[in-house]
Amino acid sequence: MQLEETPREIALAIKNKVESEYPGSGNRGLRTLAANDEIRKAALRGLGVTDENLSILVRVAGIHKIQNVLEHAAVGIATKRELKEAVKKLAGYASENSELKPHVKTLQGMRELQKVKMPTELTALLARLKKEALGERMGSYQDALYSIKSEYEAIKGE
Repeated sequence: MQLEETPREIALAIKNKVESEYPGSGNRGLRTLAANDEIRKAALRGLGVTDENLSILVRVAGIHKIQNVLEHAAVGIATKRELKEAVKKLAGYASENSELKPHVKTLQGMRELQKVKMPTELTALLARLKKEALGERMGSYQDALYSIKSEYEAIKGE
């Protein structure tokens, strides 16, 4: 995988962006959630967008969106709008994969905006969907994800 920027440069840009959007020590949790989202996006961008893989990247980005909403719901900061969009996306995937159908109701139930336990079965199914969508690119994606995340954690600790 060839990134235009090094993982360290990407991680530094993510750190700066997240800290400017969520300043202050009280926003550490929000910064972590935002950083995870940015790291996923950066790893996905590193795969390169072509006409051939555009639909794959769009699908994986949709899965990332659902994962982000689950993370937000787990700490009680998911908005009703986020949950509604995630339910809609998940329902679309459930029309293709019957294993996801019961989880649409679970996600709908999260609309009370209370802290909830992460639905681990749904998280595992989303990871599998992402792996199926990326196919042979999954290794490159995971490599990019790991290298950017490692650099981000190192920079954050400096």
